Amino acid sequence: MILMALTALPAAATGEAEETKKEKVATGGLKLEAVGSSYLIGGFPMSSSMNVGGALGGFVDFNVSKHFVIQVNLFGAYKQTDLYDTQQSRMSTWSIELPIYFLGRYSFADGSSISFGGGPYTEFILDGTLSNANGKSNPFERVVDQTEEGDVFALERNHSGLGITVGYEFPFGFQINASARMSLTDIIGYEHERPYCTYPYSTSVGIAYRFK
Repeated sequence: MILMALTALPAAATGEAEETKKEKVATGGLKLEAVGSSYLIGGFPMSSSMNVGGALGGFVDFNVSKHFVIQVNLFGAYKQTDLYDTQQSRMSTWSIELPIYFLGRYSFADGSSISFGGGPYTEFILDGTLSNANGKSNPFERVVDQTEEGDVFALERNHSGLGITVGYEFPFGFQINASARMSLTDIIGYEHERPYCTYPYSTSVGIAYRFK
């Protein structure tokens, strides 16, 4: 009888440890991403193509249930985009991004898992530079466009939209992820109504590590 009691102790301890693990409401970690960014442009003869930048930040997963997670991300991002009209220019920006994803998650027997979902995001531009053969300028500062009867304009620093993401996590916490985000905000800030529009969008692939 004593032997049976002693045998049951490790099992009980294991059960308590598993129960504690299940009760962990939130976990988090770090993310590093390679980012390609561009703009959906309408109303004037200009096109854009992706160039490579990067983002570094962290995430927190709130485990609502076994298969449903709310993930809050915070990134510092550097992005580059090539623009083409009568000449080639490059737009470079430093920004803070806050994506929130509602994720479905499926866990495998070995402890690995896959997740996928989407949600809203917002981005705030801290600084930006437009570079071309004529020099450099800040497109987020108010300037007078001499070709449009003196219209005052600047690109908006803040924009928001929707994103989607998919990821795979290994049993030891290392992750690989891919995501895409599309702004629903027109960042052209003319003070007079004009038929122009510019919507930022981006795709990214990256790695992450979750602290267990």
